[in-house]
Amino acid sequence: MESLKEVKWSIILFNVVLIGIGAVLLFLPETSLDIILNIAGIAAIVGGILSVIRYFTYDSKTAFYRNDFLIGLIAIAGGLIVLLQKHLFLALIPLLLGSVILLSGFGKLQDAVDARRLGYRKGLIYLLLALVNVVVGLLAIFNPFPNNKILLMLAGCGLIYSGLSDLFSALYLSWRLKQFVKQSSPENKDQDIGEDSLKNE
Repeated sequence: MESLKEVKWSIILFNVVLIGIGAVLLFLPETSLDIILNIAGIAAIVGGILSVIRYFTYDSKTAFYRNDFLIGLIAIAGGLIVLLQKHLFLALIPLLLGSVILLSGFGKLQDAVDARRLGYRKGLIYLLLALVNVVVGLLAIFNPFPNNKILLMLAGCGLIYSGLSDLFSALYLSWRLKQFVKQSSPENKDQDIGEDSLKNE
């Protein structure tokens, strides 16, 4: 259960970041690409430095089986490339953002199946949430708009929607899973058997 909590909080953090990026795209579409690249580059460099530092905190036997040093160097190099060669990434950002929104829609399709398996009969809600994600994601990827400002604002709305709806899905499914585990526990089954026997008497 502890690992499930870690996964849940990582999902929450990821979607909060999505909402933040979406807000930047929506309200600052003219400068958002540059801001996003700066944030991505700096985050990669900081993450890489922390990974290298973490590598040297392990004892030699533990460090032998980890790739933190290599991953850290790759992250630092990638961050520097993003910061110094922004023009190479500008054209890719709409594609990447659209892919994130599209993947969020595919994730909601799985949420619909998971909710159904956990006893939630109104899985149509998840299907509708997923459909919106897929449509917005495809529009961002294929870009039928006359200028990038509209595209970036749409992508911003899509990221905010993805973040909020994914938060709802994650928190609701977490609650349903707890209920499902609680109902399936041996104690509850024994209690149900006892109540049924009392009713029969």
